[in-house]
Amino acid sequence: MKRIINRLFKVVGIIIGAIFLICILFFVYHRIACFVEEKNHPSAFSFVEVDGKKISMQIQGEGEHTIVLLPGLGTTSPIYDFQPMADELAKNNKVITYEPFGYGYSDLTNKPRTIENECEELKQALDASGVDGPYVLMAHSIYGLDSIYFANKYPDYVEAVIGIDCTMPTMTSYFGEEMPEDMPMAMDLMRITGLTRLLQMMDESQFVSDNSANLYSEANLDEQRIISVRIEANKNVIEQYNDIENRIDATYDLGYPDTMPILFFTTNDTDKEQRGDGKTSKSLYETYITNPEIQSVITYDASHYMHWTKAKEMSDDVNDFVKEVFND
Repeated sequence: MKRIINRLFKVVGIIIGAIFLICILFFVYHRIACFVEEKNHPSAFSFVEVDGKKISMQIQGEGEHTIVLLPGLGTTSPIYDFQPMADELAKNNKVITYEPFGYGYSDLTNKPRTIENECEELKQALDASGVDGPYVLMAHSIYGLDSIYFANKYPDYVEAVIGIDCTMPTMTSYFGEEMPEDMPMAMDLMRITGLTRLLQMMDESQFVSDNSANLYSEANLDEQRIISVRIEANKNVIEQYNDIENRIDATYDLGYPDTMPILFFTTNDTDKEQRGDGKTSKSLYETYITNPEIQSVITYDASHYMHWTKAKEMSDDVNDFVKEVFND
């Protein structure tokens, strides 16, 4: 019996050792692959320096108005994610697609990911871009909070705000929702160790934009895959996620002036169970409308990432909005 137990321990030890060796080899492969991918796929876009680090942005198109696209939380590659819509918008406007620290080709930063710091960084990046304001802020998801804070903090920089199913300060209280649980900082180890790459090998759809509407080229999706394994769920994004409650507190009492043009895009909630109180995504945004002549809400039968499938329709609606409110 003792001999059998000793053999069993040896087998278990060999298995554990083999698994450990495989993990080490995969980690080494991942780090080498990241180095090679970064070297062979450099950014084709612009950089500006903020706090001694690089902020990435794409500047395209010409027009009297400049639209600044701000990403949803954790969108690993905003430039490539927004590309179909940005290309459409750039036919009539100048468009800046902004990649905050921890996103796309931008550097990581050790500066706390507070809404105050992020908006100051956006201001500095716009100042360094060479593109004069004021700007039309077009924010997706969580960056809706940044856009309302920025518009109040730096009003001379903002001539209009457009939200893409964007987070609003009163959203959780309006729908009676709980704040999300914090994300462990240890999640960053997935990116560092290569677990993110392994997960992508198993199901890459979770790491790239939905291409069900055939708006993205294969080259675009390839770049998204390459960038995501290197920066997905990094420390800056995790800090942002864990700071949501502070962001809501900082913006809860903020609104928009009656004179500011506002356009909200949101879903028509057809994929959600109808609430007994009659509240909808549209009705939430309507609480921020104080001047219907220049402020409105448009709904689409689309997901939260509506620009994945509605790039052309949204661009047309933005162009109509800009022409109407600015009498262009």
